[in-house]
This record gives sequence, structure tokens and C-alpha cells, in this order.
Amino acid sequence: MSQQPSKTYRVARRVYFSAAHQLRNQALTHEENLNLFGIQAATHGLGHNYILEAYIEGALNEQSAMIMPVAQLDALLKEVVTGLDHKFLNKDVPYFREKLPTTENVARYCHDFLSLLIQKYSAQKSTTEKSQSVDHPPVTLQKIRLYETEDLWVDCGPALQPEF
Repeated sequence: MSQQPSKTYRVARRVYFSAAHQLRNQALTHEENLNLFGIQAATHGLGHNYILEAYIEGALNEQSAMIMPVAQLDALLKEVVTGLDHKFLNKDVPYFREKLPTTENVARYCHDFLSLLIQKYSAQKSTTEKSQSVDHPPVTLQKIRLYETEDLWVDCGPALQPEF
């Protein structure tokens, strides 16, 4: 009997965080910033209730029948959003002191941080209850989707394919 090729699965998980930001290019006048960024250039910033979705891919782990335990994925996502939740991104998050916290840049931050965490997860071995070391099948971050509002979101990933 021939062995069937392994299948690749994609799992999506969603987390929520709230943050404020201000879009202001220091090289522009106040009026130019308002024309370029609208309300997001407001003097005191603008807050959002963000939704971050992570899409991971991989083969099933034979022991768990999952590509990654949901609790582990939740822990990685929590690590990403903890540094953003209830923060004023421009001032409280060092990454955004030099970069405008546009939806695209926040998405890139989340993607790059989560991608690094997933790479570390895939490289480690887990230990079973009987102290046996088990390799994780490789898991990759296919993309993240960050909603700034219900009608504005950004997808960020290494090679996005059109969705139809």
C-alpha cells in the first residue's frame, strides 16, 4: 500500500487589542498633515479596536492531530499584542517612534514579530508526559490580517495570492 502524501492545513486565529496612534509627517505643516491623513492627524491621536488574524500552515502533528496546539498559538499571539494593547503607538512602542503607525506598518510589525515567534516554535522540540522529545512539523505564518476598523484591513505576508 502506498503512503499518501501529507496534506497541508491552514488554521486562522483571531485576537483583539485597542491602541491609539497619530499619523503626522514632521516635514509637513499641520494643514498638509490634515489633508494627507485626515482625522488620523488629530493633535491627540485616534483610537481603534484592532482585530489581528493570524493564518498559519503546516502538516498535522501525529500526536496532537493539530498543526499547532491552539493554546500555543494563543500564547504567541498574546505576546505580539501585549506590547500594543492600550498603548499610544507613536510614544509607547519603540518601533513606531521612527515609523508612522499606519495600518500597513502595524500589520508589518505584527507579521514580523509573529513570524519570528513561530520560527522559534517550529525549531524547538516538545516533551511528552513520558519525557520523550517530539519534533514539531514545521509551521509557517502564511499571512496576518489586521483590521483597523470593520471596513479597513491590511493583509501582510511573504507572497500574497489574490483572493477570489
